[in-house]
Amino acid sequence: MELSDMSDDGAGVSRRRVLAVGVVASGAAWVAPQILSAPAASAATPPPPPVPNFVAVGDNGLAFVSSDNGVTWAAATVQPPGAALLSGVASNGVNFVAVDGSGLVFVSSDNGVTWAAATTQPPGAGLLLGVASSGANFVAVDGGGLAFVSSDNGVTWAAATVQPPGAVSFGGVASNGANFVAVDAPAGRAFVSSDNGVTWAAATVQPSGTPYLTKVASNGANFVAVDNTGLVFVSSDNGVTWAAATVQPPGATGLFGVGH
Repeated sequence: MELSDMSDDGAGVSRRRVLAVGVVASGAAWVAPQILSAPAASAATPPPPPVPNFVAVGDNGLAFVSSDNGVTWAAATVQPPGAALLSGVASNGVNFVAVDGSGLVFVSSDNGVTWAAATTQPPGAGLLLGVASSGANFVAVDGGGLAFVSSDNGVTWAAATVQPPGAVSFGGVASNGANFVAVDAPAGRAFVSSDNGVTWAAATVQPSGTPYLTKVASNGANFVAVDNTGLVFVSSDNGVTWAAATVQPPGATGLFGVGH
């Protein structure tokens, strides 16, 4: 024997709910009913996302890690093997990638704590001077005006299918998630890739009046490039056209880094 009631599930459908079950013995007596309850909902709390580390790289091929928002630092437990002068580092949220002046790339899959050489290195790379990630691909650029691409978290690398035309020597590279932009230092020109670094073209309207573009960065909306005379240039259309900042940094005589 069972006791039940009817309930509405909120979608206009009536459902029968069993409240208790009893057994009749010899047609007369109740055996004490057993109250049924729904299984307890899981109270498991998902683990918090991992706290990303800061990674700094530099002279003597050394990498350093901070896991407390940059307040304290330690040397990587396993350093990039054979690195000489690490000139750039980037993360795609999965791996860190560091590039070296010898043309080598190094990868860390544990937040910068241990490092290994990329399985396939950028073919024919010279002095690698910058690396960036779009979230999908990594792009590294070198002092010979060449661009290299990895689509597997930095593990293997290939040369861009169409290289930046007429590029001389890159100072930096950045991504806003849609396009990559690389700046050619001595030529003062910007180059754009809209297919995750595979093919490149010169910006339609170049930064004007700059002798030497040093670095480039993006906040997701605009790209900003800086030069060695203290000028700033802005692109609001994914790096395709550029204009000088309306108000320049007062008193700047040389800018060699920009970030967001």
